[in-house]
Parts: sequence; C-alpha cells; structure tokens
Amino acid sequence: MMNILICTYPSPFLRTQGQSLRVYNISKHLAKNHKIFLLVLTDLNTKNDHLVFDKEHIFSKIWQKKIKRKGFMKIFNLIATKSSARLEFPIVKTKLHKLVLRIIKEQKIDILYINGFPINLLLADFKGVPKVLDLCDSPTLAYKREFENSAGFLNKQIAFLKYLRAKAIEKYLLQNYDVITFISSIDATFSARLARGYFEIIPNGVDTDYFAPIPSIKEQFPSLIFFGVMDFKPNVDAVLYFYNQIFPKVRKIFPDVHFYVVGKNPKRKIINLNKDRGITVTGTVKDIRPFIIKSSIVVIPMRIGSGMKNKILEAMALEKPIVCTSLAAEALNDKCKSKVFIADTPEEFAKKIIMLLKNEKIRQLYGFQGRKIVK
Repeated sequence: MMNILICTYPSPFLRTQGQSLRVYNISKHLAKNHKIFLLVLTDLNTKNDHLVFDKEHIFSKIWQKKIKRKGFMKIFNLIATKSSARLEFPIVKTKLHKLVLRIIKEQKIDILYINGFPINLLLADFKGVPKVLDLCDSPTLAYKREFENSAGFLNKQIAFLKYLRAKAIEKYLLQNYDVITFISSIDATFSARLARGYFEIIPNGVDTDYFAPIPSIKEQFPSLIFFGVMDFKPNVDAVLYFYNQIFPKVRKIFPDVHFYVVGKNPKRKIINLNKDRGITVTGTVKDIRPFIIKSSIVVIPMRIGSGMKNKILEAMALEKPIVCTSLAAEALNDKCKSKVFIADTPEEFAKKIIMLLKNEKIRQLYGFQGRKIVK
C-alpha cells in the first residue's frame, strides 16, 4: 500500500466536468488499495452544491486552497510560457511548494499525482518524491486544431499565439515529470514529438450504475441533444456548427424535431438559440440523465479539441444512439467506434440523423449494444 497525494485543479467533485470526473474516478479506484490524500485548488466562485460527489470514503485528508484568476492577465499570457500560471493565478509558488513538502513529511507521501493547469506547472520543478502528471490530452494538439479551424485574420493570429504558448508549456511539463499519462494514444503520440518522456495510456471509463436507463422516462420523439459545459470553446463551436449547417437539413424531413442544448454556463450566442422554438438551452441542470434518456439521438459534432469525449461513453451507457464526427470518436477503441455513427460533413451528419429517426429498431439496437460494450 502507498500513500498518494492527489494535487488537482479544479475540484474533482464536479460531475459535469470531464477532467474532474476523471480525477474522481481514478482516486476512487486507487483508494481500494492505497491511502489517498487530496490537495485541490479551486476558484473563489466555485459552487459545489448538487454536483458534489461523496468524498469521505476516498480521501483520508483534504487540503483546499481557493484562488482568484486574474482575468485581465490573459492577454499577456498569449506571449508568456512558464510564467503564465503565476501571472494568471496569484499563487506564490514557494508557498505551494512548502505546503506540499509539509504534507509529504506529515503523511509519509510516496507519490504525487498531479492533474490540471496551473497546479501542474507550479509543481513541475518540485523535487523529493516521484511525480505522475495526468496530462489527459495534448493541449498543443487541441490548440493546433483550433488554429487550423479559425476564421478571420485576428482569430487566426490569436489561435496561433495560443498554440505556441501551449507547445512551450507542454514541452516543459513533459521534461519535468517522471511519468505522464494520457487518455488516448493519439495525444500521447503527438506529445512524443515535443519531448521524450515515460508515457502511459489510461483511457476514461463511465459509471454504468449511475448512467443506467430509467424505464419510466419515455422518449420525446423526434428530439436531439448535445450536452456539455457550454462555455468550453469546442462545445460552443459544435453547437453553432450543428445549428447552422446540420439542423436545417434535418428539419426539412422532420419539421417538429426538437434540439436540446444542456450544460452549465452557456455563452450568450448559445443562449440566443432559445429564440428558435425548436431549441431549448437549459443551462445548469440538477441531473443530466433524464434529458439524455428522453432524447431520440445524441449528437456530438465536434470539430476542435482532442482527447476522449465522456459524453459518448455516458450516452452509450444510457442506451442512446450517437451521431458524431471522427474527431469526437478518435480516442474510442474499435468496439466502441463500431456502435456510433460517424459523419464529417453536414450532409452526411444530417443523413445519418434522418436515417435513425426513421428507424426506431436501429436506434434501440445500437443503444443496447453500446451499453453492453461500455460495461
């Protein structure tokens, strides 16, 4: 048995955020055989209300440090690298190192497990015990794709600066951790071009007990759903792309089809979609499951970003058919990929949605087989 200190930003107790969900699940499994401690950085305005997981049975002790992001410093961070975390987050690095060192001595910590920016950067040069960095996805790959998909000269230039910043930071991180873990081999392979390191793949999973069909909730036909944190740029892009280029084609065949956009912190351009009577933008909901279960099809038209999409695994666990882009599905294994419908053009995407709406048996079959695979 080992004593492991989990160091993370943000809180690992938010069910609606993929990164937090990953840290929570990994901690839960490690706690079966090891003693787990938690040091978490959180924003001052973070609210852990109905999104909180149980934590007493996982962590032996928790240290929490609230921080305030200096939003006005973001513009300078476009040209900053290793110093960016200290500019954007007013944490004194030496104080954080002293706190970690004290925890290590008091609790006899064997290993640090670190996930999330800026704590991964602030602890990169910490010495004393082996450090595992759960990078999850390659940020450089994500920003490279954002740059390639940006329109307009100014947006293109900003995206390019973000890409250069991410590349410098990621290279520094890879060189300063003993082990780096990723969700998929695609991200690990891309990162390997930046710097050498000891890489391991730990794919995401899904809680199939929590994400289980609820027979009392009936399908609202015809309906589609996209769910996720709605101030996350790849999600915003996916919804607007779907609404502008795909949804009109589906409506020509199914005029009454309804599109649900479910997730916290929707941007103004997403909220404005509520003006369309065929769209419902919910904002934060207490429980995402009823919205997914009542929808006929889950759509995931991602064009930017990287890594594994938890929303695919959750939808499969709830026995819902899925239409997604190849980018959204790239981190899935072949068995999972065989149970989602992949489309990379608006025409192809709409065509597969229409086919599924016309065929209830196929929707049910792919839903049933999807849950079987993720279990």
